[in-house]
Amino acid sequence: MTESILRVTAKASQEISASLAKLHFAVEGETFLFGNAALDRSRILKELVIRFKEFGATNADFNVKSVSARMDSGLLGKSSKAEFKLELTVSDFSKLPDFLGVISTAKNVQLEQLEWIFETEAVMLELGAAAMKKAFDKATAMANAVGHSVLGIRNASDSGQMPERIQTMNFGGDWMAQETARTTKRRLDIGTEFKATREIASEVNAEFYLEKNL
Repeated sequence: MTESILRVTAKASQEISASLAKLHFAVEGETFLFGNAALDRSRILKELVIRFKEFGATNADFNVKSVSARMDSGLLGKSSKAEFKLELTVSDFSKLPDFLGVISTAKNVQLEQLEWIFETEAVMLELGAAAMKKAFDKATAMANAVGHSVLGIRNASDSGQMPERIQTMNFGGDWMAQETARTTKRRLDIGTEFKATREIASEVNAEFYLEKNL
């Protein structure tokens, strides 16, 4: 009986959909307030939140990430304004065009980022197992073709890296101007570039012990 080693590579992939989206936008307010209390005490933010709620948003979906103050000097003296950085969590992606429409038509509001959140860890575990099964099946078929049998595994490694859970799209004033020109559109067509899917893969490199059939 002679023992040989067979090295094989196998890959498994899958397209997955985002589980959540997060809209990040800046709002210029008239009052300097901290935290989520600003959602109730700032007139501008209260009005904005009401508009979002018309399309299904709830208080729990909003988070005030930061607040910064700005001093404006003019002929009549100085005045202070606040810039609020808000985050809106979206689980129903059919509402995204409406939410983006709210942002695009509101005064003193600037969209900054859209984040897609993917649950990748469990899928990567499944893909790793699927790739290993493919590697074993491949090794078995190759060994049988030359009169050998697979005895066992010598070693194996997964060369696939855990993908980032978050994919980010950045925006600026140019996008807002081009898409909406501050029109009164109630719903914004977000287009195909707002893709909430991605492909992830796991690749296995394995070595198997072979035995020559008698």
